[in-house]
Amino acid sequence: MKAKDVSIESYINRKPVKRKNGYGLYISPFRDERNPSFKIDYDKNLWYDYGTGEGGSVIDLVMKLEQCNFSTACEILENGGFSFHRSNISSAIQPHLSTEIIDVTTPFLQGALMQYCISRGISGNIVCAYLRQIHYVNNNREYYSLGMQNVLGGWEIVGLNHFKMVIGNKAYSIIKGKRSNELCLFEGIFDFLSSLMIGNRKCEPQTDCVILHSVTTLKQTKDILNQYDVIHSFLDNDAAGKKCYTELLAMAGKSKVVTYDFYQDYKDINDYLLDKKRTVLKK
Repeated sequence: MKAKDVSIESYINRKPVKRKNGYGLYISPFRDERNPSFKIDYDKNLWYDYGTGEGGSVIDLVMKLEQCNFSTACEILENGGFSFHRSNISSAIQPHLSTEIIDVTTPFLQGALMQYCISRGISGNIVCAYLRQIHYVNNNREYYSLGMQNVLGGWEIVGLNHFKMVIGNKAYSIIKGKRSNELCLFEGIFDFLSSLMIGNRKCEPQTDCVILHSVTTLKQTKDILNQYDVIHSFLDNDAAGKKCYTELLAMAGKSKVVTYDFYQDYKDINDYLLDKKRTVLKK
């Protein structure tokens, strides 16, 4: 059998967490995790890792896991010597996290976390509408932060002094709006919340919204971007944001990408919001 014809399913040699409509979702062999983020398309014999945004053929998978070149990967597959890292599989099947969530609640209107959001220009009603207060344990110490759940079930955490982390799998979040043919793209949670404040403090966005949480997750959105006629880009104006915008243009296909210059002199849309609030207070 030729290397490219070896099924990824047989190479993995394990049961999927979920099997549906010609594909399976697996615990990723590349890291420890609780929720499956490794997809195998059985019909096309392709894999995709939502956690890293990488994917490809069975040969690509062997090259990545075995850290070998193309020829060696083909030899492994053709000889049936699946030297797939069994130790990696066993550790992935038994996922563990040093961080564990204790409770998820609606944020308190009083307290340091809410005051921090207010200091970032965000009102309490918008915070309560889109964020949750996360009570979690990290290395046997308890913490409280605010978070938004992403599409893979992980929690994107934000806290005091611009603190950020993720509990679970890294991914983007999507918020449904009134117009499903248009999409607003944001880099961070406070960029999204700032847009609601600028839009007359309306809690419901007019379009669907994607919050990347990190420019590295843009690749994960490839399958959904082309579903929209128009993509409104509200990416940051720093080097990372500009690079992300270039990648967005390459991925957008027939979708029209629209940018806005009202915050071009600021790092991001939240900085713009804060400056406008300071200007109003001075009057």
